[in-house]
Amino acid sequence: MSRSLRLLPGTLILSLAATLLLAAAPAAADDYDVCIGSSAGAPDACTRVINSPKSSRDRIGNAYISRGQHYYEKSDYDRAIADFNRAMPYKPSYIQLAYGNRGNAYAMKGETDKAIDSYSVAISLDKNYSAALTGRGLLYEKNGEIDKARDDYNAALRVKSTFQDEKWAKDTAKRHLADLDSGSRGTRQTSPSQPPSSSNAASADYDTCIGTSADAIDACTRVITSSQATRNQIGNAYIGRGQHYYEKDDYDRAIEDFNKAMPYKPSYIQLAYGNRGNAYAMKGDNDRAIDSYSVAISLDKNYSAALTGRGLLYEKIGEIDKARDDYNAALGAKSTFQDEKWAKDTARKHLDELAAAANPPRQTAPAPSAPSANVGDDYNICVGSGADAIDACTRVITSSRSTRDQVGNAYIGRGQHYYEKDDYDRAIADFNKAIPLKPKWLQLAYGNRGNAYAMKNQDQDAIDSYDQAISLDANYSAAYTGRGMIYEKMGLVERARSDYEAALKAKSDFQDEKWAKDTARKHLDELKDK
Repeated sequence: MSRSLRLLPGTLILSLAATLLLAAAPAAADDYDVCIGSSAGAPDACTRVINSPKSSRDRIGNAYISRGQHYYEKSDYDRAIADFNRAMPYKPSYIQLAYGNRGNAYAMKGETDKAIDSYSVAISLDKNYSAALTGRGLLYEKNGEIDKARDDYNAALRVKSTFQDEKWAKDTAKRHLADLDSGSRGTRQTSPSQPPSSSNAASADYDTCIGTSADAIDACTRVITSSQATRNQIGNAYIGRGQHYYEKDDYDRAIEDFNKAMPYKPSYIQLAYGNRGNAYAMKGDNDRAIDSYSVAISLDKNYSAALTGRGLLYEKIGEIDKARDDYNAALGAKSTFQDEKWAKDTARKHLDELAAAANPPRQTAPAPSAPSANVGDDYNICVGSGADAIDACTRVITSSRSTRDQVGNAYIGRGQHYYEKDDYDRAIADFNKAIPLKPKWLQLAYGNRGNAYAMKNQDQDAIDSYDQAISLDANYSAAYTGRGMIYEKMGLVERARSDYEAALKAKSDFQDEKWAKDTARKHLDELKDK
């Protein structure tokens, strides 16, 4: 399997793979050879190697790397990254390629920070990994961190790698160093005599980008890709395009653009974080939204909309004192952004509502209201198995009469119903939403999330989730068995045995108790000869 990184005019195109010079084991040897090759059947061959009980841990790990590279070459970067991630727990002989190739995929997605981090791990594992050094150097240069780029290019020239992209790495590093020395790359003229016409076009596009016309998204894209646009214009254009995507309810693309804006450190960088907070909030990802608002506020203490936005989330998750503090801070701040009036009006309204809730009118003989009874009925349906269960869970979640505990458990219930429909992404999203509410059955949010990650073959995420479930409930037998099965799959037999034995000793009240013990016992019997 060949590997090359190349730079085309105006565009960073990264493609990283490697020749895996491994001795094939007798079992599934043909599939392994096909997997690390370049034929049309290579991805399927990799899958067969991964699923074969006769494959060694090393071959499974390298097969994940190879399949990830095949996905990468088809521009399927998300699946590529998923496979590189899956390779890592196996610690294969070419683990540095999992990190280096993942760096390339992140670079192609425009996630520069993640790409740099991934290259850095690859380099820490293999100091002679010239392609990773050059790849990281290209990103540093793109970010304007010229000294770091020079250091990486020089390092790439000094090292000696056995991978096939060694020539590309050195040739590219040499060329970019020459360009930097001549001043033709990575710098901008400080006092141009007369801007060329394309610069005027970039400025016109910039004005359209930050406006509200139907052509705004295309104008932002033209600014982002223009060689005449400044770093500040590019960063703010990413923010502008992200906001236009947000207004179309395309929150994932909005978040992606806000993330791309950040390395450019534009003049309105606080908006990248604040608007990203809004997008995460709309996706129901409260923790990330709060984190994003917090960074925005740290950059601009007068950012009233971020204060109000964070306050709304604190109020939603029941942290009322924090919500009040944010609303009061929003009223005290002075922002020049267009949402200043909304921020203050909303903060004032919610402070009034919180004050009223803290001092309710006296009632001499309160009786249960019909809405409250309905919530109880919906809650019972939600935690059941009827066809209407998902809708009932949603009604509980959105009802103003539901308690925090009911809302949290309803998220868990709905997540489980999605899980049973094989909709693992929506299941995980609901389990994540349940966690900040800290419901009575919090351990189920983590345990069920572990099951969903396991079904997606995200083994390390599954283990982490099971770990948290067990830390909350030492008698959670199903979590022990689930984690044990992942350990067994990864070849960590002693850890698997330990978990199966713990499952047999635990005493759980959950319905899957019998399954957990029967499965643990069966797997222990199968491991006796290993």
